[in-house]
Amino acid sequence: MRELHDRGASLAAIEALVEGEQTSLTYHFLLDGKSERLFYPQADGHWQSLIQLYGSADYMERSLHRRYHIKFVGNPNLEQGL
Repeated sequence: MRELHDRGASLAAIEALVEGEQTSLTYHFLLDGKSERLFYPQADGHWQSLIQLYGSADYMERSLHRRYHIKFVGNPNLEQGL
């Protein structure tokens, strides 16, 4: 994701797919007018926050945390209201 950021991509959305105990995330980026997607299958239920690279990730991560209880390591705002 650092490479996309360094190339000027903007974070458009974070999508969660929850199937029972399994969770995967898809990150959607826009770069040069094109859509880029990165898919990450479940790790250990914790995901690295992107707020250091993309400030807009804060709202998206809080929303996913609130709805699916996904933990984003490095985001100190997960318990704040939307």
